[in-house]
Amino acid sequence: WQMREEIFEAEARYYALYNELNNDRDFDVSCVSTGTSMKRRYCRAQFYVDAQTDQAQAMLQGRIAVPPELVQMQRQGDYRKAATAVLESSPELRRLASELIDMKQRYAQEREERFKERWIEWSVP
Repeated sequence: WQMREEIFEAEARYYALYNELNNDRDFDVSCVSTGTSMKRRYCRAQFYVDAQTDQAQAMLQGRIAVPPELVQMQRQGDYRKAATAVLESSPELRRLASELIDMKQRYAQEREERFKERWIEWSVP
């Protein structure tokens, strides 16, 4: 889908500027795409990526590491405060955020329209 690729590009622009304006490298955000035909995109703060790396290394070394999900829970509040401050400090970043939100909403509407008759709903007895 072309719209999805445009969203990925808009996300890249947003996070590039966010990372440039952000003073705490632990709160820099990077995104990766997975999959082939049905691509998924995951954006993570650097502290989470570091925790994943530490956990993988710990497993190989036979030691225990703090799970990335726990690190995320511990750091989420500080990350939100910092990200909000960065967003509030830059009119350009706010413009990019608004553009990205609009694109994602249009994509969701388009997807709903295209697959309206093809959704499968499962019910558990």
